[in-house]
Formats: sequence, C-alpha cells, structure tokens
Amino acid sequence: MKYQIIGKNIEVTEGIRSAIESKLSRMNKYFVINEDVTCRVVVRSYKVGAKIEVTI
Repeated sequence: MKYQIIGKNIEVTEGIRSAIESKLSRMNKYFVINEDVTCRVVVRSYKVGAKIEVTI
C-alpha cells in the first residue's frame, strides 16, 4: 500500500509518519491490499486538538 500523508497547519515529522504507517498496516489482516492501493491521510491541527482523516 502506498501512503500519501498531508499535513494541514502541522509539519508531518518522521515520527508521525511512522506511527500512521504502523497503525494502518494492521488493516492488512482484514483486507486484501496490494501495492496499487493508495491510502491518503490528512492530518489537521486545530487550536483545541487534532484530526486525522484516512481515505482508501
């Protein structure tokens, strides 16, 4: 699976990137995913918190 990680109002560091990839790799046991699948992850930072949106 290819990951497209985008940060809005936040810099996506290597730690954030590796945590996202680690969490999303757990989906492999539920779905048949090959290398052609692109997973888009948008990380947004707000004054009160953060939000992560995942689109497969």
